[in-house]
Amino acid sequence: MKNILIIAALLLSIKLNAQSVIDYKEKIPFGYKLVDVNNNLNSSIEEDFDNDGIMDLAIILNENSDYNKILAVYLSSNFMNQQTFQHIEWTHMVNDFEFNNGVLKLFSSDLQKFTTEINLKYDPLIKKMKILSYDEDGVKMKPKSKLIESRLP
Repeated sequence: MKNILIIAALLLSIKLNAQSVIDYKEKIPFGYKLVDVNNNLNSSIEEDFDNDGIMDLAIILNENSDYNKILAVYLSSNFMNQQTFQHIEWTHMVNDFEFNNGVLKLFSSDLQKFTTEINLKYDPLIKKMKILSYDEDGVKMKPKSKLIESRLP
């Protein structure tokens, strides 16, 4: 009997853990794709941005036309409840993500000459990511567009 209870507890634990993993890449916005113009997977990072114990996703998505890109951020807490994500226009070529001390950094390089960096952090009061800083070629400035929240159909 004791073994049956242990097996049942183990199976329940596995089921709960499986529910904690969200496949965001199956839920991308209409008109966008996961690959770039060369059919390579775009840059992405999976970390727990909102400290809820469930992995979140930041990813570059290309429009189907390949002309425009967005940085999309999926927070598990918002995505599971409202099917929402945040995004900002991002037209840069080579992108690299980093996540340290609660700050999501996206560094981009265009033509190995021009750089752009954006730093985002989860704000528990508004339950969304917010822009901490933005700079182009080492000069801090106001971002060219805003971080927008959208809902998937």
